[in-house]
Amino acid sequence: MKSIFPMVAVLAIWLCGPSLFAEGGRSDAKGVVSLDVVPSEIVLDGRFAYVQLVVQGRTADGMATDVTRAVDATGAAQHLAIDAKGLVRPLVDGEGELGLSINSVDVSIPYRVSGMGEEPAPRFRTDVMPILSRAGCNTGSCHGSADGQNGFRLSLRGYDAVFDHGSLTDDLGARRFDRVAPERSLFLAKPAGRVPHVGGQALDPGSHDYALLLAWTKQNAPFESDGPRVASIEVLPKDLALQDVGDRQQVAVWATMSDGSRRDVSAHAFVETSDIETVEIDARGLVTATRRGEAAILARYEGQYAASRLLVMGDREGWTWTDPPVHNAIDTHVYAKLKAIRSEAADLCSDAEFARRVYLDLAGVIPTARETRQFLEDTRGTQVKRKELIERLLGSPDFVDYWTNKWCDLLQVNSKFLGTEGARLFHDWVRSSVVSNAPYDGFVREILTASGSTHANPPANFFKVHREPDLAMETTTQLFLGIRFNCNKCHDHPFERWTQRNHWQMAGLLAQVARADAPGPEEEMISDGAVGDVKFPDTDVVAEPA
Repeated sequence: MKSIFPMVAVLAIWLCGPSLFAEGGRSDAKGVVSLDVVPSEIVLDGRFAYVQLVVQGRTADGMATDVTRAVDATGAAQHLAIDAKGLVRPLVDGEGELGLSINSVDVSIPYRVSGMGEEPAPRFRTDVMPILSRAGCNTGSCHGSADGQNGFRLSLRGYDAVFDHGSLTDDLGARRFDRVAPERSLFLAKPAGRVPHVGGQALDPGSHDYALLLAWTKQNAPFESDGPRVASIEVLPKDLALQDVGDRQQVAVWATMSDGSRRDVSAHAFVETSDIETVEIDARGLVTATRRGEAAILARYEGQYAASRLLVMGDREGWTWTDPPVHNAIDTHVYAKLKAIRSEAADLCSDAEFARRVYLDLAGVIPTARETRQFLEDTRGTQVKRKELIERLLGSPDFVDYWTNKWCDLLQVNSKFLGTEGARLFHDWVRSSVVSNAPYDGFVREILTASGSTHANPPANFFKVHREPDLAMETTTQLFLGIRFNCNKCHDHPFERWTQRNHWQMAGLLAQVARADAPGPEEEMISDGAVGDVKFPDTDVVAEPA
């Protein structure tokens, strides 16, 4: 029996009329002198392949505006079906050029369709799991919760493919699959709404996703132990700029597989924004500007993450850039960003404001009246006297005290857990590191590789405070790397690329640290309501991370 997909798509094209794009592009594509298209070539291999077009119009001054939903498409109706938002799907095998035009500006990109006559062979990891994720089946509010739903449990956001395949095909006597009549499988009937389902209808029985799941089911629901996997993803176009509130921009998500191949995954990736007050994003990756500002466009697909910066300019009529003086390397980067967002650099703060800020930042105190008057009455050039004040504060006793206390707080130098002598020695070691201006990498290395007596080698006290390998690892990554390794303790991190495997590999590294009471005088005993009676002997850290 022949597939009905070509007939359905041809009917859709006929209903759309001459223009294949019919939904709300910019009303003013005036001034567009050229078109840029992503991708530059369309290659569709098989009936379930697709590509999200992104068409950018360039004006004479180099500004870009999204015209994806406003262009007319010609020359490919017999081979390609294109919906109102520019998603391209194959109809029949063939090749040629797809023409895109707007306001007499046009561009052509080559296309090639193949494999339409072949029986599709969907793969569980790369084809089935993305559909389950996109339908919301493995979210925390559905079957991805700790206990699942109604006896059916999936790994949260699909981080464990082996577990998910077993849950689908083996649990409860494999009741979710009908090997004789695959189309009647409970696995398909529930999300399609053909039988009662607490989660409602998650899949349209006439959709490509449903057809792919049915094809996989008919092939006896195989699981591939090898084959390419998703290695990375990227959001296209990169570093976007929308000119006015209300402007829209279509984005696409492309995945690079472990074998080096690339595929469009826009229809199954999750695209969100870091700032919902600045832009809104719909389920198809269409971004709408809501106010002037900056946001990151965040994409997530099968455990991989990517981001692209987006600026909403707002009304910048009459804006001009005046080059301010550059005093250091940081100024260069700040001015480049201000120029990109069409904003003026702020005026230099007054000497009184500078004095208060720099004292608080470097020494943790406000300047005295005498110090303030002395700085304000200095008649030397502004930059000269400010640099001199910074250098003087960096070597001051207040600076040493302030940053010693900061680091002791972060390292939990506390007599409750280290004893009076251990806390004093660790504090003195931190202070000496600040006084000697120890490099950060050397400071961290001394702590993480410390061994021996915690009295003779105070940095080893770090491992006296943090005894459990997983907790020590979480503290280490957050304190020294600024990375939180908490969520991926139980499952792959939902918003980062860190996996559960990464968590326990790191914890296994710190599990090599052993501790033993060092021989010496009687142990110190203290009693505290918070920790109870605790003994604080000198400790030998007898093994260190390899």
